[in-house]
Amino acid sequence: GINLIDNLLFFTDDLNQPRRINVNKNYGNPTSGVDTDMFSAEDILVVKAPPIAAPTIAPFSLEGEDNFLEDRLISFAYRYKYEDNEYSAISQFSAPSFVPEQYNLSNESYLNEGMVNSTNACVVTYNSGGPLVVGIDLLFKEMTSDIIKVIEKIDKANDGIADNVFETFSFSNSKIFTVLPSSEILRLYDNVPLLAKAQTVMGNRLMYGNYVDGWDLKRGNAPTQFNYSTELISEPIGLEDLSYNRESSLYTWIANVNPNNSQLNLDLSNVVEKLKIGATIDLDLSFTHYAFANGNPTSPPIEESTDRQLNFLYTLTQNYNSVSELYASVDFQEKIGTVSNILPVYSATVPTSCSGLTLTDLFNCTITDSLQGGDPTPMYKYASGITGPGEPVRTSHLIGSDIINFQFPAMQFVSNVATPGTYTFEYYSVSVLNSTFSALGTPPSLHSNRGYEIGMVYMDEFNRATTALVSRNNTIHVGCSKSANKNEIKVTIPTTQVAPDFAKRYKFVIKPDETSYDTVYTSIFFYDPVTATDYFLLQGENAAKVEEGDRLIVKRDVDGALNSCKYVTVLEKKAQEQDFIAPTDSTDTALSVPQGVYMQIRSSEFNSSLTDSAVLNPGTKNYCVGKDIFDNLLFVEAAYNFSALLDPDLNYPTDGDIYPVYDIPVGSRIRLRFEFSRKGTGDGDGTCERRIYKFDETYVSSQTYGNIIDWWNGDNIGETIDDGEQEVGGDGEPIENVYITPTTASTSTGGAYYGLTPSLYTNYYRWYMHPVSNEIRLALTGTKACGSVENDNKKSCIKATIDVARAENTIVFETEPVDALPDVWYESSESYSIDASGYHEGNVQTQTVALPAIIDTAFFNCFAFGNGV
Repeated sequence: GINLIDNLLFFTDDLNQPRRINVNKNYGNPTSGVDTDMFSAEDILVVKAPPIAAPTIAPFSLEGEDNFLEDRLISFAYRYKYEDNEYSAISQFSAPSFVPEQYNLSNESYLNEGMVNSTNACVVTYNSGGPLVVGIDLLFKEMTSDIIKVIEKIDKANDGIADNVFETFSFSNSKIFTVLPSSEILRLYDNVPLLAKAQTVMGNRLMYGNYVDGWDLKRGNAPTQFNYSTELISEPIGLEDLSYNRESSLYTWIANVNPNNSQLNLDLSNVVEKLKIGATIDLDLSFTHYAFANGNPTSPPIEESTDRQLNFLYTLTQNYNSVSELYASVDFQEKIGTVSNILPVYSATVPTSCSGLTLTDLFNCTITDSLQGGDPTPMYKYASGITGPGEPVRTSHLIGSDIINFQFPAMQFVSNVATPGTYTFEYYSVSVLNSTFSALGTPPSLHSNRGYEIGMVYMDEFNRATTALVSRNNTIHVGCSKSANKNEIKVTIPTTQVAPDFAKRYKFVIKPDETSYDTVYTSIFFYDPVTATDYFLLQGENAAKVEEGDRLIVKRDVDGALNSCKYVTVLEKKAQEQDFIAPTDSTDTALSVPQGVYMQIRSSEFNSSLTDSAVLNPGTKNYCVGKDIFDNLLFVEAAYNFSALLDPDLNYPTDGDIYPVYDIPVGSRIRLRFEFSRKGTGDGDGTCERRIYKFDETYVSSQTYGNIIDWWNGDNIGETIDDGEQEVGGDGEPIENVYITPTTASTSTGGAYYGLTPSLYTNYYRWYMHPVSNEIRLALTGTKACGSVENDNKKSCIKATIDVARAENTIVFETEPVDALPDVWYESSESYSIDASGYHEGNVQTQTVALPAIIDTAFFNCFAFGNGV
């Protein structure tokens, strides 16, 4: 029972736990009359104590471009190094350092791009260990990998770290010292027996024989009763309205100005107790022109910034005890914007505010790029501030108050961004469209439509652990009705269950009954009356997730998250051509159905009914003119009425009707078809030459816009209208296509209303929205007619069609999960202590002789976005 390995002498006597000494070390002699040795019993044990608990983590946002944590679920752990170059087992792993963004269905990938980390750094807190510990290895692993990586090797002596103190380390990048073997993840503790008669070395391994391993599950002579119970806690992710008021505020850039309603005072008094990690503050704001002032143009711009809207979502990355603590936090200030982290309004060389993420950047990007009219015209957005250029949104807060004040900058417009000279300042009034607080934000949650089994594991002082121990009441099923809730499991340990004698700590493990699934998103879908089925457009990666014959679970339909399990079968998956769904008879208006990959489903189990505004299809408009003897320069000019009422009379209504204005949700598909034509005489190559321009493009809205004009301008459609096909006969000049930014709309009709200058070679485009009725029109001017009104070849014509499939409803499906491995348990990041009497500590209630222990377990396998996702 004795072996010398290098300078370590291992021995066992079947009376004590296996031990070892360093033969080169000078151990102190026992002192006569003193009942202790000069070294601890732990010093010579073969088993080495690991950290007793996982490190704690605090995610936060760090200035800079570190993005290692962006799309990774990273968990942290650590292990101890002892003086003879021996290492303990690894601690439990922490929960992942991941605070997701809000739900964001991308129109490019058609995935939930909100599933990225909103923080790029994490503070890891660990215990330095006792006097035998000489170093600490900080570790991390990705949730999808078994590879454990060493972040940092810490030497306690060199770094001046005391024993048994808590230290912190900030992690933000992928720096790696080394990689541990995957077997370390299964080394939950040092598997050294309690007693052993025999010991030998075989190969390069120390082995024990005829040993005692494991503890009896008894308290005294009474067997431990496993009668803990589980309960599902399901909490709706609700929103609370935040109150606010507005007031004037002082601007001193160049001269003093005091605009009304330029400062927003947000009241958080009703949510002070809920300022916890993961909570969100969501502000929908609108900015309207208040005044031009302090400029030196001959006359200020005629155009004004009106109804410029932005959304600002702030997610709390830690717990706060007060509004003052929240306001003072570095994260909050950086999210609002600081002088050092905001981007410039204008720059010819570096990214500008539209590439930024702070509230200040969002505001600066929201303001229109240029203003028309005045002298000079136009004037261009250049800088913003309150007392001078380059300042962020100014915030203020009175300590002890529950109100945070926001003063938004004024915007400077200049005549020339290269050499700013003539300038003016525009000041704004702010209004609040919506202000809400979500106490849960996007919390970690257990997935619905799953069953879960909870096991308990007892551990001794060296974290030597039992297998998963179960009771009869250890299972929970999370039903489909809980899909939009935060779901977690609460465990109650009754007074009759007392821990066994050896146990110093305990933890929980979980086992799901099913796992592995894909989420499928679609917001463009059409009903086919011929087959009585729906066709759902599969965009991006969604097309690869579905196959014909698959059975899908419906998580969300047009009415919201479903409260029951609904299943559908994919009847067909096929790439379809444009407008493959035909009208049922000649009187129907054909929908503009975009081409793409579609899955065909019979949707009797859920609501996929399109609203009246789901597809805006005003139809095709044709306009032709011919020249007569009284008009030698007659150009075709037309106004395409895009308003919802689609009045065939181009005059504005006189009966006081107000046209509804539909927004263009992100992901909407807009098809533009324009044809400008003059056939020309003969073969089209003479003096009245052939001039034909055809444009047919489909766009996807990059974000949600208030109306189609905002979409056209916001997605820069005017820069693409020259990309069509043209045919010009003879030696005629090429056709140009020019978009003219609209000015204030006139209430008259004809050329004065359209405001387009006729040209022999240019097609002009301009949008208008009536200031009273909200009617929206697209004015078009084509080429000159060159002959009699009776001669079709000499007429000039315009044909225009605009179709919008509004992505106003997203339907969410899931593929069916597969059965989980029956013997695989997943451990929690938390463990709890057990006192000398065997009573269990709880994070809700600690067990006593009269009270049960109550624990909210930390298990989750998804994030709840509150909308069935």
